[in-house]
Amino acid sequence: MASITLKGVSRDYGSGIYGVKDVDLEIRDGEFMCFLGPSGCGKSTTLRMIAGLEDITSGVLSIGGKDMTHTRPRDRNVAVVFQSYALYPHMSVRDNIAFGMKMRGVDRGERDKRVAQASAKLGLDKYLDRRPADLSGGQRQRVALGRAIVRDPDVFLMDEPLSNLDATLRAQMRLELVRLHRELGKTTVFVTHDQVEAMTMGERICILRDGQVMQVGRPLDVYDNPVNIFVARFLSSPPMNILPASLTDGRIACGLAEFALSSGQASAYAQANGRALKLGIRAEDLYAQPGPGRVPITAELRAIEALGAENILFAAINGHDIAARVDRRMLPAVGEQITLYLDTAALHLFDASTEQAFARPDPDTVRT
Repeated sequence: MASITLKGVSRDYGSGIYGVKDVDLEIRDGEFMCFLGPSGCGKSTTLRMIAGLEDITSGVLSIGGKDMTHTRPRDRNVAVVFQSYALYPHMSVRDNIAFGMKMRGVDRGERDKRVAQASAKLGLDKYLDRRPADLSGGQRQRVALGRAIVRDPDVFLMDEPLSNLDATLRAQMRLELVRLHRELGKTTVFVTHDQVEAMTMGERICILRDGQVMQVGRPLDVYDNPVNIFVARFLSSPPMNILPASLTDGRIACGLAEFALSSGQASAYAQANGRALKLGIRAEDLYAQPGPGRVPITAELRAIEALGAENILFAAINGHDIAARVDRRMLPAVGEQITLYLDTAALHLFDASTEQAFARPDPDTVRT
C-alpha cells in the first residue's frame, strides 16, 4: 500500500510566512493525483514535503500507513522527477538511468536488467549509448523518468516535468505518462499550473491557493461544481465570466440580461434570494445560435482569437467584459455588434462577499 495522508501539514518560514498551511489531504493507493494552482500557491512545496526535501513545520505525513513526517528522503522509497531533468551531461543514457542503483550498491546484472526494462517501456533502447546533449527535450525527460522507474518506488513525485517541452511534445508526453501510470499502477503526484494537464491526466485534482487546499475531486466534478470563484476561473481557459447579479422571486438580473430561473433552479437557489450575488457563465455556455433556455444578449466585439477548430470572442456589454467559445465559422469583425445566447441552465451562482458557490441543482431538474 502506498497511500499518502497529510493531516494539518504546514510549512512555516517564520514571521507568519507560510508556504503551505494546514493541508489535509488523502491520496489513494495507486492514484494519479494532480496538484494544480498558480505560481506560489504551495503545490511544489507540498510535493517536496512528501519527498522529504522540505521540512514539515507542523502536522503529520504518512505514506503507506507509516509516519514519514521526519523520515529521511532516502528512506521514504519515493522517486522524484524534476522540471530540469537533472541529468549528468558526461554520462550516457544508460549510465544516467543506472546511476542511482549504482550508488545504492545494486549489482551490475540487476542494474542492466532494470535499465533494459525501463528503456523498453519508454522507447529509449536505441539511445542508451548517447549523452543528454544528443537528445531532444522529450527524450531527456524520458531518461529522467527511466531513472525514477528503475528505483521501483512506492510513489512517483513529478514537479512540472513537462513545462520545458513544446506544445506537441507536451501532448505526447501526457499520453505517455498516463499510459505508464496505468501499466505500473504506482501512486503518482503530479504538480502543474496547466489546467489541460490536470484535466486530462489526473484521476483527481487538488487545487491550491496561497498554501491552502481549495478543492479536491475528479476533474469534471470540480469543473462542473467549483466551490468558489477562484476555482471556477482558474479551471478554465478563458476564465469563467463573472458578473454582479441579484435574485428576486426566481428572476436573475445581471449585467448581461434579466431572466427567470426554472422552478428547479429557483428552489435550489432559494437561499440566495435578496443577497448580493455574482453570476458565473463559462465561455462555452454562450452560443451563436438560439435554443431552448437560451437568453439573447447583444455585445460589442473587442477581439477574436481564431484557433482553427473554434473561435474565442471577447466582447463588452454594459461595461462588462465577456468571452465566448463559438464555432470557427463565426468570424465577426472587431467593433461589430454581435448577438450571443446565454444558456440559463448552465449558470453558477456565488455569494458576492465570500465568493463561495451556492450548490447547483440536480441536472435533471434544471430545466423543469
